[in-house]
Amino acid sequence: MTNPSTNGWQTRGAEKRARCQSLIPKAWELPSALVQSLSHPLKTSKNNLVELDIARRSGLLTEKELRVTEAYDVQGLLKALASGQLTSLEVTVAFCKRAAIAQQLTSCLTEIFFDQAQERARHLDALRAKGEVVGPLHGLPISLKDSFQVRGTDATLGLIAYLENGPSKENSYMVDTLLNLGAVLYCKTNIPQTLMQAPIANPGLRTILPSAGPLANDIGALEIFLKSVIDSRPALLDSTVLDVPWRSVGPPKPKLRFGVLAEDPLLPWHPPVKKAVSDTAALLRAQGHEIVPLAAQECLTAASYDVATQLFGLDKTSAEILAKGGEPLVPSLVFIRQAMKEVKFDRAFLPDTRAVKDGLERLAILNVKRYEIQDLWKKMWVARGLDAVIGPGAQTTAVEHDMYALAPYTCLFSFLDVSATESLDQLCR
Repeated sequence: MTNPSTNGWQTRGAEKRARCQSLIPKAWELPSALVQSLSHPLKTSKNNLVELDIARRSGLLTEKELRVTEAYDVQGLLKALASGQLTSLEVTVAFCKRAAIAQQLTSCLTEIFFDQAQERARHLDALRAKGEVVGPLHGLPISLKDSFQVRGTDATLGLIAYLENGPSKENSYMVDTLLNLGAVLYCKTNIPQTLMQAPIANPGLRTILPSAGPLANDIGALEIFLKSVIDSRPALLDSTVLDVPWRSVGPPKPKLRFGVLAEDPLLPWHPPVKKAVSDTAALLRAQGHEIVPLAAQECLTAASYDVATQLFGLDKTSAEILAKGGEPLVPSLVFIRQAMKEVKFDRAFLPDTRAVKDGLERLAILNVKRYEIQDLWKKMWVARGLDAVIGPGAQTTAVEHDMYALAPYTCLFSFLDVSATESLDQLCR
């Protein structure tokens, strides 16, 4: 097998991108005049492709296809598919065209299987015509992240070295689950190098058990997806999944007690982030809910981020894979590594375990500290009588392309293993 570093990672990447581009039908190529009207080079220029309405101006989508991709939410699409107002083929072609346009401008796709998607859509339409329905997602197009394996396509996790593995020989469990539910899979989308510092879908990572969660434009879509997947009992396929049924949660009590996450002095918020948290608390208070400001000392945001990042660093697989492929770290990862060095963590709470040579000993120390923080949070939550905690998803506003900001507030609630709920999200609207 050829070592990718001998050919140059740039060459290998360019070859892969060219193969993807070749799978876009000629009829779906953007008019050259439209592309030339944008600021170039596309990679570094600030073109607001949404505001520029490229999809409409391209002339590649019919008015009906534009409505399908812009005017419907997932629930609406499923209803239209079930009633026969729309066919799976119509919906699939519309989303394939949108994906093709995005790919030509942003190189956001790693795998394209538009032809197979249309073939499956025709099959599902034929079944529906006979009164047969595969599952609750019958005929709905869904894209996948590159971390999922789809038989016959690459799953590189954004790493050049993994191109040497060749096409996947089997589907990931989630892929089979979605197919069993009636979904139409049409492309795979790009992911950050090393998947945010750790190849979480790579079996080489032994210290974090990742989850596969959906992204959507509305809460209703997330509920439909999660309920459909959980009701299918994925534990029958995947041994790492708990066989727990879907639980419908009723409306909350009229008056709730909200804790407001404190700004950690080591990890200050950007002013717009601080304003968003303050405004949210004010809106909830105006609706009659009780607001409880939390102290930075009891939130332990910096401490949890310190433990989490040291846990992330236990596995060296990503560095080894990058070295094998001969590719350097992208600028955003270089930036975040330097930024992490500048944060002065509280070493009285957690010594820097990087000085501990034995990996298992380091893991044990970090796990003890994680459980300690989780226990302190649980005690605080109960003592304060909280129903929920509100806080920012990040300490910063949006960053430049291929830059990165520290993610302590993003990491905190994953570290604590708690989640948001739909009913509380609706209250904050």
